[in-house]
Amino acid sequence: MQLEKSMVAHRIADLADYFTAADLDRAVDQSAQTVRAVVAEFAAVTTVAADGRPALELAVEFFVPPAAAELFTAALDDFLMHRSLGYAAARHRGEVLPPSVRPVSMGAFHQWRIAWRRNETPGSRWSNARDLFDGVLRQSVIGWREHLAV
Repeated sequence: MQLEKSMVAHRIADLADYFTAADLDRAVDQSAQTVRAVVAEFAAVTTVAADGRPALELAVEFFVPPAAAELFTAALDDFLMHRSLGYAAARHRGEVLPPSVRPVSMGAFHQWRIAWRRNETPGSRWSNARDLFDGVLRQSVIGWREHLAV
């Protein structure tokens, strides 16, 4: 069991080795411009599929959404492959899954911060800690529910 956890942690670290959080910020901005969307805020985590392959997963709040989320996802994957030859090679070999983008409702990040009394803005929007990511997805589904945080 310990070996399995170690392997998963190693796979997550492998994906982080391909590009930095700053590269991811640029990739999100460039991808949005490519598909004529405007990103308000996003959170990203590295996930591991059942077969052990890592993938980047993003919760994205759009000011102006793309015509289709798939267009944004494809543009993001393309930009990341151009940014990192290692990532491109891993994607072509099938060692890394394509990114997954989950659009969230407008205001979900703000509502989550208010509801859970988190006034700080995270320094990096890419983390292996899933609390922000999962919290924003949940907040997007339930809507404004400040009283649930008590």
